[in-house]
Amino acid sequence: TPREWDCIRMAAQGHTQAEIGRLQNISSTTVRYHLDHAVDKLGAANRVHAVALAAQLGLLGPIGS
Repeated sequence: TPREWDCIRMAAQGHTQAEIGRLQNISSTTVRYHLDHAVDKLGAANRVHAVALAAQLGLLGPIGS
């Protein structure tokens, strides 16, 4: 979902779960929910692996803005 990609993208930028929640105006628990689903959909072992896979697949676009 778009929210899952937003969370993965922000994790790739180095934001913590709590920071992502504050920036997206959602709870930290909801961020965890979205990140966990993105990990599952990518077939990744964990969040770091999910970020790496998303980057390799070109799904994150430019990071650091």
